[in-house]
Amino acid sequence: MQRYLVAKVAIFGRTSVNCEKPTLCIIEGETAKHYIGRLAARPGIVNIKFPKETTRELTSGEKERLRFKVVVNGRSCPGGKAYS
Repeated sequence: MQRYLVAKVAIFGRTSVNCEKPTLCIIEGETAKHYIGRLAARPGIVNIKFPKETTRELTSGEKERLRFKVVVNGRSCPGGKAYS
C-alpha cells in the first residue's frame, strides 16, 4: 500500500541529495532505517531511499493544500487526491 510522506533527504544509489524544502514522496516499502519509494515530482525514478529520521507525515495543512491535486509527469494538477 502506498503512503505519502514528506522527505528532506533522498538517496539514489550512492548519492544523497538534501532537498531545499520538504518534498512529497510516495512510499511503497520500508526497511529498518529507510522508507523506499519515489518522489511525487519525479515518478520515473524508483527505489529511492528516504532516511526515517528526515522523513515525516504530512501536516493537516499540507494535506488540505494537496487534497484536490494530483501529480502528473512532475506537475501538480487540480482534480484528484494526492494523499491517502
